[in-house]
Amino acid sequence: MIYISNIFNLPLLIIIWLIEAYLFVAACRLIVAKIPSARQTYFYKNLKLLTDFVPEALSRKLLKWKDKSIPSWLAWFIVILSGFILRQALIVMVTM
Repeated sequence: MIYISNIFNLPLLIIIWLIEAYLFVAACRLIVAKIPSARQTYFYKNLKLLTDFVPEALSRKLLKWKDKSIPSWLAWFIVILSGFILRQALIVMVTM
């Protein structure tokens, strides 16, 4: 639980909640992707639409920057890792 003492930190707290929600939904999407029968469900397709736009945009940026193709897991790794780092940095800013 994060306690804030300043009302001006409320927007940062909302951003932290949004990052946590995205990381949770992305984790659900990656877990459901490992189940072959679940990949055809409406739930999985909606999770994919909700979460895949960030790694796909990052992949396009990396392909412009680098001439070689990149592994498909690299964009997901960068997105998840940067989400955790950004979340932690914002938590430190809010609690100070």
